[in-house]
Amino acid sequence: MKSLTTVLVVASLVLQTAEGMIHFNQLSSDPVIISSPTGAYADSGWQWQGDWGNGNGTIVSPNQILTANHFSATSFVFNGNSYDQVSSVTTGDMKLVTLDTSVHGDFSSWASFYRGSSEVGEEFTVFGQGRARGSEVNLSGDLKGWRYGTDGTRRWGTNVVDSVFNASVGPLLVADFDSSGGTTYETHLATWDSGGGSFIEVDGEWLLIGVNFAVDAFFNTSPTDTGRFQAALFDIGGYYLGSDANGWTFTADLPLVDVPSRFYMHRVSEYETWLDNNIVIPEPSQLALVTGLIAMCFIVRRRNRQT
Repeated sequence: MKSLTTVLVVASLVLQTAEGMIHFNQLSSDPVIISSPTGAYADSGWQWQGDWGNGNGTIVSPNQILTANHFSATSFVFNGNSYDQVSSVTTGDMKLVTLDTSVHGDFSSWASFYRGSSEVGEEFTVFGQGRARGSEVNLSGDLKGWRYGTDGTRRWGTNVVDSVFNASVGPLLVADFDSSGGTTYETHLATWDSGGGSFIEVDGEWLLIGVNFAVDAFFNTSPTDTGRFQAALFDIGGYYLGSDANGWTFTADLPLVDVPSRFYMHRVSEYETWLDNNIVIPEPSQLALVTGLIAMCFIVRRRNRQT
C-alpha cells in the first residue's frame, strides 16, 4: 500500500483531510444524494449529521458530537439550530464535543457505535458537506476521475471498507474509489467532508464505524509541487502522488487495470474505552423511573381533585 500522502480535510498539509463527496455514478446535483437516504439506506446516519464549522459532526449523545480534531469551530448547526460548545476532550485527531442544549433542547436520538472488528468487506454509508464533482481528469484520452469543484452541500454515498491502515494518527479504515464492482452510490471524499460519520448495518441497526479523516493527495504528471492538483481519481495510473515535502510516488498506467485513489476514516471501534468514559447518556432505567414518577404524580393529583 502506498504511503499515506493524504490531505487533512481542513488544512492544506501533506495529509489532505477529506473535504467533499464525489460520486462515480451520480452527478453532484442528483436529488437522491443531497437528501436523506430512503429504501435500503433509510435512517443510515443522515439524521445524526450536522455542521461543525467547515466540517461535520455526528450526534452521539443527548448533547455531544463526535468529530475530527483538525477542524476548529465553536458551534454545531443541526436542523437550522446552533449549539455552542461548552467543552471538549480529544485523543489524537478524534474530538468529543459537549454542547449547550439549554436553548433548543437535547437531541432526541443519537448514533450508536460498532464495537466489533469485522469492518473489512462491509458496505457502509458515508456523509459530508464538501466539494462537488468538478471538471474531468483525462490522461491520453482516458477518463481518470474528477477534480474538486466548489460546493458545501450535504451529501451521502456508499463504499466498502477495503482494509485497515495503522497510521501514526491511529488505525484508519480505508476505502477505494472503484470504477468497476463498486457500490451503487460509490463515492470518494474531498475537502470539508472531515468529521462526517460512516455507518454499517448490523441486525437492522446502523452503527457508527468511522469518522472521516483524509484522502490521497496531491497528484501531478511530474514529481513536483508545480502544477499539482486535487481530485477523486478512480485510476491514478500515469500520475505521481505526494508532495515536494514528503516525496512523490509514481504509479504505472496499466492498460486493463485501474488503480483507485483512497480515503481514510478513523476507526471508531479502537476508541471504545475512551468514548465510554466520556459520553454521558441517561440510563433507560433512570428515564423510565422519571417517567413513572411523573405519571404517578399526575394520577395522584387527579384523584385529589376528584375527592
